[in-house]
Amino acid sequence: MRLKVIDVSEHQGRIDWKTVAGTDVVAAMIRDGYGVKAANQVDAQLKNNVEGCKTNGVLYGFYHYSYAKTLAGVEQEAQFCLENIAGVQGEPCFPVAIDMEEAAAAKVGRALLTKMALRFCELIKKAGYIPLVYCNLDWARNYLDIPQLQGAGIDLWLAEYTSAAAPNWDGSEAMWQYSSKGKVRGISGNVDLSWCFKDFTLKKSKPAPAPAPAAVRVGSKVRVKNGARDYTGKRLASFVFSTIYTVLSIRGNRVVIGLNGKVTAAVRANDLYSYSTS
Repeated sequence: MRLKVIDVSEHQGRIDWKTVAGTDVVAAMIRDGYGVKAANQVDAQLKNNVEGCKTNGVLYGFYHYSYAKTLAGVEQEAQFCLENIAGVQGEPCFPVAIDMEEAAAAKVGRALLTKMALRFCELIKKAGYIPLVYCNLDWARNYLDIPQLQGAGIDLWLAEYTSAAAPNWDGSEAMWQYSSKGKVRGISGNVDLSWCFKDFTLKKSKPAPAPAPAAVRVGSKVRVKNGARDYTGKRLASFVFSTIYTVLSIRGNRVVIGLNGKVTAAVRANDLYSYSTS
């Protein structure tokens, strides 16, 4: 199988998604942003692109451009990416990718870059999405251990611009970005084009949320299990585990806890103990 996929960002401006939906494009990979959290680093067309895909039946996923040079940095980028997706109520059936091609980051070396890719994808998967690594052929050959990533269940989105029928790779790529000068009706100027060789629609990227335990309800007093992370995979401060909180809201397995009506964190229901004063 071979599905045509575009990847888009603010660089394409305002896209006419109704027109795009009438072409042979099956899906879009939407840039959510880049780097670590900052208001000016959310893609300016993120909301419009997600709403356009939803309204017009175009399948979509996301990609996040990485500048990280450390594990801590890539964790911050993953958190930022997940916050951006949540902010536009994104429910992609296509993957959430880390875009690794920054020249300055390449200097940290193959071993650390591979660990960074694994960590980003671990957090994306934990949040319920399909992880993916995007890189060009040079990075795939010299800066990332692709067999290690694929052994961990992470697919490759490979970029190589060529008129050949296939990239200079072993055929294991799930997606191949073959042009940066594509033309698609509804989009002004050039747009990146990819072939997708894997049917991600057979997977459910966001699992149906499990119900919260019966003992946990709005108004309940709870404590957080030692070592738990917040709902998006971010580490919680150590004081959280020794504090009794009130449940402020529940949506599936996502439970918002706080003190005196102020939100402290959103956590998973199975990471809570029901607390009783009796």
